[in-house]
Amino acid sequence: MELQLVEKKLPEKIEAMYKAVQELIEEGADVNRIKVSEITQKAGIGKGTAYEYFSNKEELISSALLYQMNLIYGQLEAQIAKMKSFEESIRFVLSSIVEKIGQRDCFLRYVHIFTDNGPISETMKQKIKEQKEPDTCLALDCIRQMVQIGKHTGEISARLPEAYIYMEVLSKVIGFAIYLTGEWDVEECDREEMQELICMSLKREFSEKKL
Repeated sequence: MELQLVEKKLPEKIEAMYKAVQELIEEGADVNRIKVSEITQKAGIGKGTAYEYFSNKEELISSALLYQMNLIYGQLEAQIAKMKSFEESIRFVLSSIVEKIGQRDCFLRYVHIFTDNGPISETMKQKIKEQKEPDTCLALDCIRQMVQIGKHTGEISARLPEAYIYMEVLSKVIGFAIYLTGEWDVEECDREEMQELICMSLKREFSEKKL
């Protein structure tokens, strides 16, 4: 099942700025050093236009990132809701990372940005905390949905703390995304074998029989 992103309609100029932010990050720009002028130049609009919609650079970039995160994780969440088991959902997530190379890289960048405690990260967290972006879907929302399925089917023990389950799933998913970048100088198994190992490892880790 291929993951397709469905974008909600934005004002043309905001869409252009959001796209410009995404492209700059994909090109390797440091999110905390990007200038408003760089964004508007790439978007093909005047610099002053940005301030018609956003009060500062941090608000612009954090809004663009939250929008993109919502596209990626929101579609994942919609697909996961159709799954009949935790195993099916984790296989789908891992396969989606393989199929969407660009999204895989974005996933890692967004994880880094969201956890680096820089000004953009802090603005993103504040916007979510203040519920300025109530419709934003985050990685944890997808994992929470997967865990609910696993508990319903009995694949995940009800005795395990959910914080531990979330940590285990997220660490495996991030680890797999990093593995796919080829930065590890280890080639003992291919992608399919790695996906299988991750699925089996999580099933054993969360099984009631193990406890």
